[in-house]
Parts: sequence; C-alpha cells; structure tokens
Amino acid sequence: MPLSSGNAACAAGPAAPVGPVCQRPYLVRGDCGFGNDLGLCGLEARDQGYLFKLRLTAKVKRHIERCFFGGTWVDAGAGWEGMDGRLRLTGWDRERRVVILRRPLQDEVALTGQADGQQVLAFIEDGDAVKRYEYAVLVTSLPHGILTVAQLYRDRGDAGNSFDELKNQWGWGGFTTQGLHRCQLTARAVALALLPQLKAKTQLTD
Repeated sequence: MPLSSGNAACAAGPAAPVGPVCQRPYLVRGDCGFGNDLGLCGLEARDQGYLFKLRLTAKVKRHIERCFFGGTWVDAGAGWEGMDGRLRLTGWDRERRVVILRRPLQDEVALTGQADGQQVLAFIEDGDAVKRYEYAVLVTSLPHGILTVAQLYRDRGDAGNSFDELKNQWGWGGFTTQGLHRCQLTARAVALALLPQLKAKTQLTD
C-alpha cells in the first residue's frame, strides 16, 4: 500500500487496489479529498463507477447560485432535495455530472461580524422570513437517479464506521512511532484483535 506524507491534502490518483488484480467493486466512494482530475481520470480509464463529495470552492458555489432558483428540485430522501447538473472545475479536463443536495436547517443560526469596529452577534430564528440550507455537491459517473445517488453517498457513512472503530476505539490512532516497521506490527495486532468481532458481525448479517 503506498504511503503519503502527513500533510497531503488529497489523493494523488485512484487507489491501488482498483485494478485487474483484485475483485472490482461496483462503486468507489469517498469524501472531499478524491475529486481531483488525476484520480477521476484514472477511475474513468478503468470504467470504474465513482461517487465523491466536492469541496465548496468558489466555482462550486457559483454553480449552486445558478441552480438555486432555476430548474426543479426533487426529493433526495432523508429531508434532502437534489438537482442534476454538469460542471467542469478548474483542473478538470472535461465536464462531469454533479448532483447538488440541499436541506433546510431547522435550528437557530448564529451570525457573527463587525460593525463600526465592534463585534456583532445575531441570531436567525425559525420565525424569521429566511430559509437556511445546508448544501453538499457530489460528482459521480453513475447513471442512477438523484434519490439513489444521494442514498449511496449517505450509506458511505455506515461503511466508514468500521474504520472509525479501528482508528479511535481499537487503537490505530492510539500510538505514535516514527518507525514504519513498528507501525505495521501494531496495525496488524489491532486487526487480529478485531478479526473475531468482524467474523461474528458477518455471520449475523448472513
């Protein structure tokens, strides 16, 4: 498995296991660090389906603004609405399908700023004539409808829970060493300790 430096902000390309040497997954999902052109082109060259979340950069925000009052928002499940679009970001060599998701914020929102050199704090409450939305923008090669795409991305969180358990509850994030060999030994010991639990969970699922 290739190693990256600790200050790496995003993946440099598609994951090494996505290739002819192993069983191909139906879908590669990921968070904001994987929407770069090198990684997407690598997956497209392998005809590999993908679904990634995009960072809300200036160009992505302009796309949201263009779509906000135009087009038709459809149900995306779990309180979200969605809209299809096409977008070519800086650094991409082509347009790609993007799905904009939004959902209304229900709780009070606090806004901060400065007026005449003084810090100002204001609250927007539910009774105010202002609609507040949370946004997410996904890039995908899938042909599925918006509801299916949105649910597939939400399912990514469930799939990631096992890695969270390994990192935070089972010790993969609980040791520090500059020796690669010692890191490998500790990581393998943690994986072996978790193996019986994973087998039991698989049997219950089956």
